[in-house]
Amino acid sequence: MTIYIYEERSATVSAERSATSMDEEGWGMLKRLAGDLAHVADVVPIVHESRNSSSLGGQHWRIASGTTFEDLVEKSDPKGSWFLIAPESGGVLLDRTRAVERCGRRLLSPTSFAVEMGTDKLRFGDSMHACVVPTEGRWLDSWWKQGVVAKPRDGAGCENVVGAPPTVEGREDLQRYVATHPMDWVYQPWIRFKGTRPASVAFIGRGDDDAVILPGADQQIETTPIEGTSLVRFRYVGGRVPSAGFESKFYQPVLHAGVFRAATIDRLGPFRGYVGFDFIDQANGPMSLIELNPRLTTSYVGYSEWIRRASGRVDALGRLLLEGVMPTLDLDTPAVTFRADGTIV
Repeated sequence: MTIYIYEERSATVSAERSATSMDEEGWGMLKRLAGDLAHVADVVPIVHESRNSSSLGGQHWRIASGTTFEDLVEKSDPKGSWFLIAPESGGVLLDRTRAVERCGRRLLSPTSFAVEMGTDKLRFGDSMHACVVPTEGRWLDSWWKQGVVAKPRDGAGCENVVGAPPTVEGREDLQRYVATHPMDWVYQPWIRFKGTRPASVAFIGRGDDDAVILPGADQQIETTPIEGTSLVRFRYVGGRVPSAGFESKFYQPVLHAGVFRAATIDRLGPFRGYVGFDFIDQANGPMSLIELNPRLTTSYVGYSEWIRRASGRVDALGRLLLEGVMPTLDLDTPAVTFRADGTIV
C-alpha cells in the first residue's frame, strides 16, 4: 500500500520564510506520522521544494510553488491512500478532503462530512449542547462573572484565540478587538476555576460504527498580554501523554457509551483516521467538551512515542491507524512530555 501524507504548511509554505508556531507543529506531525506509517506501508510525504526533507528519509514528493492540490491527487497512484493534515480555518482542510474524494482516492483521515461537522464550532456546540462548554455567536451577560474567550468559528488550535477578564475594561476591550479584527467570531465562558485543567482525548476511527479511544492527554496553554489592552492571547506550548489518572477516567465503559461516543460516531458518522477532542477536566466535576479537531493534533506526537514505549513495538501506531487495533500496553510506562513543535522532552 502507498500512503500519501499531505500537511498543508509543509507542502505550501517556503522554508525561507520565518516559521510560525503552526508551521512548526505541522512539520513535527508530518515527520512523526511518516515515521510511524513507514513501518507498515510505502509512505510518500509531500513537502515544498524549499524544505530540507532529508529527515523524512525514503521517497517523498518535493513540489513547486503554484502546484495545485488536485494536480497532486491526480498524479498519485489510483490505488493509493491519502492522509491529510491541514488547518480547519478558511475551509482549507474541507477543500483538500473533498478533492481527494472527488478524485476517487481512499482517505485514511476523516471524511468531508466529519470535517465539516467538526470545523464549525457553533454547529458542533449546538449538536452537543448537553455536554460542551456553551458556544454562542454572541457572549452572554452571565459569562462575565468569569470572563469570556473569543475564537474564530472555523479556527485551528489556539490561532487567533483571545481571552477577556471578568471586568468592565475586559468587556470593552473585547468589543473593540472583535470590531477591529473582522471574522466570524464565536464565544465561550472562560472556565479557569481551581482544580480545572485543559486536556484532550483522541479517537481513531475504523471506517465502521466503532472507534478506538486513546488515553487522555494533558495540554499546556500559555497566555500572553495583548499590548494596550486587558486581553490575553492563547498559545499552545505542548502537553503530556497520558494525563494523570487516565486509567480510571478515560477507560470506563460508561465513557465509551457516553459523551465521547455521542461526539464521534453519532455526530460524525462512520469515519476513518484520527480526531481529537479538547475539553476541560474538572477534578470534582464532569468533563466539558470545548471543541472537536477533525484532524491530527500535536498530541499525536506524544501518543506515538508513549504507545511505542508501552507496547515495545515500533510499528504499533502505524498498525493502529491502518487496522484500528490497540496493541497490548504496559500502563506503568512513564508519561511522555512533548513541545508544540513535536519535540519529545
